[in-house]
Amino acid sequence: MAKSATDPVRCRSCGADVLWAEWASGKKMPVDAEPDMRPPPKGGGLVLLRRDPAGADKLIVEKWREEHGPKRNRYTSHFATCPNAGDWRKE
Repeated sequence: MAKSATDPVRCRSCGADVLWAEWASGKKMPVDAEPDMRPPPKGGGLVLLRRDPAGADKLIVEKWREEHGPKRNRYTSHFATCPNAGDWRKE
């Protein structure tokens, strides 16, 4: 049975739980599986996750903005927290 988009998977570098989300462009991005409950930083830096409105089993990601509210589905890009993120950067 296939996993749901909301089921965390393990980062291949550090073993942390991540969710895979998709930008409107189709590009995929790993985010930390746990929501970020800290006060939002000035200027953003967090992302908003939501279910695909078309009903597909995927999470859609968009840049979080203050008008979204302080507790609404905020997540941190795993590129910002993975100790091995540099190993995956494309040049």
